[in-house]
Amino acid sequence: MKNLTNQEDAFMKKLFSEAGSESPSMDFHQRILSRIEANKTIVYQPLISPGILKLLGMGIISLVLITVLFLPGQESSTPYLKNISDLISSPVSISLPKLHFPKIQLGPVFNTSLFAFCFLMGTWIIYLRKKYDLQ
Repeated sequence: MKNLTNQEDAFMKKLFSEAGSESPSMDFHQRILSRIEANKTIVYQPLISPGILKLLGMGIISLVLITVLFLPGQESSTPYLKNISDLISSPVSISLPKLHFPKIQLGPVFNTSLFAFCFLMGTWIIYLRKKYDLQ
């Protein structure tokens, strides 16, 4: 095994002596770096355009409003929109519809982790905003 490495070593020395060595010019580094810097023009283009994001936001808000207004609050009650129209048409009855939202029971670990995630994401966004000086 040792002889094999000595033979390889001798072969490599022979190849290097035949090839010779060249030293780069004095401004070799500067030319390479200038080529790298010249190709570094990156224009930021978001994956989703601002118009599409606004459209998605309006869609989500309208979906929530439609759900609250047109779906009944309980199984036996009428939709909230009908209750509101009945309220407007009859001047004697002044009672607002009661909104019944489902109670979501989440564990304390989930609540703590959700709070920690929101806090860390907020600080990360503030850091990136300051770092890239976005306005």
